[in-house]
Amino acid sequence: KEISGTLKGRFDLAVLQRLPGMENQNLRGQLAVDMGVAGSVKEWSLNGGVTIAGGRYENVALGLILDQITGRLDARGRTLRLTRLKATDRQEGAMALTGEIAVEPPFPMDARLTFTEATLLRKEILTTKASGTLGLKGNLDRMDLTGDIRLDRTELTIPRRLPPDVVEIPVQEINVPRGMTTETADPGKALQFLSLDLAVEIPARFFVRGHGLDAEFKGRLTARGPAPNPVVRGTLKVVRGTYQFLARTFHIAEGQIAFDGSTPPTPFLNVTAQVNAGEIDAQVRITGPTDNFDLSLTSQPPLPQDEIMAQILFGQSAAKLNPFQAYQLASAIGQLSGQAMPDVMGKTRELLRVDRLSFSGGDNGDGPDAGPSVEAGRYVSEKVYVGVEQDLTDAKQDIKVEVNITPNFSVESKAGSKSGAGLGFSWKYDY
Repeated sequence: KEISGTLKGRFDLAVLQRLPGMENQNLRGQLAVDMGVAGSVKEWSLNGGVTIAGGRYENVALGLILDQITGRLDARGRTLRLTRLKATDRQEGAMALTGEIAVEPPFPMDARLTFTEATLLRKEILTTKASGTLGLKGNLDRMDLTGDIRLDRTELTIPRRLPPDVVEIPVQEINVPRGMTTETADPGKALQFLSLDLAVEIPARFFVRGHGLDAEFKGRLTARGPAPNPVVRGTLKVVRGTYQFLARTFHIAEGQIAFDGSTPPTPFLNVTAQVNAGEIDAQVRITGPTDNFDLSLTSQPPLPQDEIMAQILFGQSAAKLNPFQAYQLASAIGQLSGQAMPDVMGKTRELLRVDRLSFSGGDNGDGPDAGPSVEAGRYVSEKVYVGVEQDLTDAKQDIKVEVNITPNFSVESKAGSKSGAGLGFSWKYDY
């Protein structure tokens, strides 16, 4: 029996936002349809095509923006061929997708995505710009995702406050209607058919900042195997960086993050940083997997752990510390050895409702006669910190304000009877 038909029309892509799963996503643009079918019930074929113009897609969760979307999909026989689909990232980045898929089981397909300096993620804690080529080939039974990716620039910010752990409560459903199951869908099973063979090149400009760390990495990683549990191998090496530890700035002498192919992927740390503290040169070394690493201290000339920490924290021997400093030293040793101690400083911060609370041994450059002091303050906004520094030996105090103008430029103002009035500027540039 002969069949024929044509579908023509135009509609706004915004109507697709009403579909399930489109929450926190915005889509707009014009879709022009001019497709037909001809032949018989057994020997049918498609003709015509679909054109997209003026499109824009935004994923709020990922910070992904695709702008100026244009494309053409042609139907020939029983194949849909994407001759072009182009978009920009609203900046200098560009993406293009081509490919084809058969419209009968098992729906074999072959697609290719190229992108140049495209911002793929634009979030508060992670922004990345990448270039490369990805290929997707296979059918509903098996798909292979292959390609080479170069991360042109990545900014990873470790949050100041990590989210609290969520306790998982076991739930048992009762009175389940006949024919229904209580099993929870496993997202990993939905990707079992997808196999990866990806190479990620990081020439440099991979910055990690937060929790005292400010470092730049470079390296190469590969991911192969099933998408739910791939085998990741490769190494990221530190180009340059610093680490704030025990109130001192350590310069990273060498460091790497290695992936040895274990599943699930577990990064292995090997980082060495050093600082001149008082009369010694101290080194801190971090080794082991990220979920169970070891941290050790050494020095030149060699000293016991407590003496090294005393020199780092206060620039003097442990025998000369006051009670406040002695407790800080004991707490630091407990943290280093993995032994739990009462978090008096943390509890005091919570009680006073401050973001910073620290004691100094008078070695902060305030002069040879400066004594021990305590500093407390809060972040009145994301970029503005206000604090008070009080000398513990007399009534002198300072008011301090720090303002982060941009990620690279900050201003610090200090005024009071302790150190007078002053204004400082801090500027840095990653190249």
